[in-house]
Amino acid sequence: MSSLNSRELGIEFEKTVQFTLQKTQLPVLNETSVRSKYGNHISAIDHLIEKDDFLVAFQDKWRISKPGIESINHFIQCINKISELTSKKCIGIYLSQQPLTAGSKMAFLEENSKNKNIFMSISNNEPKLLFRELMCFLYSHSIYYFELDGSTIMYV
Repeated sequence: MSSLNSRELGIEFEKTVQFTLQKTQLPVLNETSVRSKYGNHISAIDHLIEKDDFLVAFQDKWRISKPGIESINHFIQCINKISELTSKKCIGIYLSQQPLTAGSKMAFLEENSKNKNIFMSISNNEPKLLFRELMCFLYSHSIYYFELDGSTIMYV
């Protein structure tokens, strides 16, 4: 992956996230499908897992720079709109190489204090560790990864 430019790295990261989430064997919409289903104004969600009682939405960025408050606020706005459209609670997960800025963390904390939707970030410059933390979080919400034969993938 290191011979790719930053845009190509971002595209590959997004593809890897989509492939990983599809191992849950739940419906996983990609960005195009999310926009198609919920409207073009829902443009800050790269992946969406649809469960019967809640949704898990993802924004993923593989950049050297920290996610800024503008992109975080747009992500929050899109999550809240999908929650309103579906009448379901949403968990918004921002996946990135870099941790959130102080302002972005405050935006998540403020939204979480409203007890409507849940916002969190998972960041690590080592993809394997980032995906492990994501797996742990999803498993804590009864969202499991499966092998092709149907057996559950255990923590690595």
